[in-house]
Amino acid sequence: MSVQVLIKNQTAKQPEINAAKVLKFCVFKDTELVVGDQAQLKLPDIYSKELSIGIEVVQMERAEDLDTKYIWNEMEKNNGDFDLTKKFCDEKFPNKYHLEEYNGKVVCFIANGKPHRID
Repeated sequence: MSVQVLIKNQTAKQPEINAAKVLKFCVFKDTELVVGDQAQLKLPDIYSKELSIGIEVVQMERAEDLDTKYIWNEMEKNNGDFDLTKKFCDEKFPNKYHLEEYNGKVVCFIANGKPHRID
């Protein structure tokens, strides 16, 4: 089933379009929704044509997912060096990550039992 929403401008991002479609289908069936914020008018990502509804779309991430971004950045910065990355993890996230090493490089790190493999 196709749900129609009005895309107002080029600022509309795919997650906002998807959210607007779900909202239109599930909640605002009889309301024409506009997607794409209008910063100059201080309008949110999704709003009703008559401006009685306004929704800002945000992305949520789990804390451990944010942590892994820091670890990936650190590994890239030091070219995957195991000792430097382990030192970083031990200082920044004590007892939270287990790193595995092969030939001086990080080949895997595990947070809360979930592996993050480099390959």
